[in-house]
Order: sequence, then structure tokens, then C-alpha cells
Amino acid sequence: MKMKWIKDNQEEKKKLVIMIGDGLNDIPCLQEAGIGISINAKSELNINAADVVILSENLYKILALVRFLKKGNLFIMLNLFWAFAYNIIIMPVVAGAFYSFDI
Repeated sequence: MKMKWIKDNQEEKKKLVIMIGDGLNDIPCLQEAGIGISINAKSELNINAADVVILSENLYKILALVRFLKKGNLFIMLNLFWAFAYNIIIMPVVAGAFYSFDI
């Protein structure tokens, strides 16, 4: 049931699915989800199946993870902006567009 729901939301609705699990029965869903989070993983299979492993049973760590992902996405966008801005400014200089001005 869970696997079908995950596949439907990821393929048909184009949504990112985050699966949170703590047992061996959650391993297929952790692998199928966009982001698999294993809480208090006690087996090697859970650790290998999940994208993120939270070693304590504190569920507030999941909120901290979501905040961290949003902040990381912000830094990626800022870096892309500055990289493109730098290249737009420097490319004419490298190509010699200002050669007649002795620059």
C-alpha cells in the first residue's frame, strides 16, 4: 500500500516524497522515496536503504533537517547567481571587447 502511494505521488503528481521509517519492513519504501529517513537504525540494511540516518529517536531532528535543506538550497541559488554574474562580466573582458580602450 505504501509503495503504491509513493510511486503514484512521485510519478503522476511529480511530488517529492519523504519517507520516515524505523524498522525492517520500511526498507523498500525508504529506497523508493525521494528522501528516505531512517530513525534510530539498528540494522545495516536500514542504514544502507536510507538517504539520511538519524541516530536518536528525537523527531525534532527531522524539522532541523528540513530547515537545513532549505538553507542549503538558498546557498546553492546564491552561488549560481554569483557565478553567472561573474561570467557575464568577465567574458567580454577575456574575449577582448575592451581591447580598443586598453583594458
